Amino acid sequence: MKPSWKKRLGQLVIQILAVTALLVGFKIFTEGMYLLGIPQPEEVTRVTLTCPQLAGEAKEVTDPQEMELAVYLTAYLKYVPFAQADPEDQPLLTITYFTGEGEEITLSASRDTLWYRGKAHPLKQPGSFMKMAQGIFFLEETEEP
Repeated sequence: MKPSWKKRLGQLVIQILAVTALLVGFKIFTEGMYLLGIPQPEEVTRVTLTCPQLAGEAKEVTDPQEMELAVYLTAYLKYVPFAQADPEDQPLLTITYFTGEGEEITLSASRDTLWYRGKAHPLKQPGSFMKMAQGIFFLEETEEP
């Protein structure tokens, strides 16, 4: 007796879900895990960046284009899931996103480590985030007269 169309459809859906899970797992393994929970640029009302090495005080960003850059900059914060970060490492840059709903989302990073939601994660591409953030937001502090 032939299996019913409902059974075949169920098997197809299970196969598609299994392949999708394998592909997502492989992508995370090879490229690193993205940060989840970062607000969309249109939800952000202002961004505060603190880099004690370069600027003595926090830098506040309210320009829509710069806020969008600050949000999309988190794409360079892919981390290695299930790996241990260096416990000796200290944050060099802290970014706080303020949303229209009054929520504050804070993350910190060094050259090799990301701190987000109370956990430290080793970065998949060490140094790239710090270079980008300093070049975009603290360029005038890094240039010599």
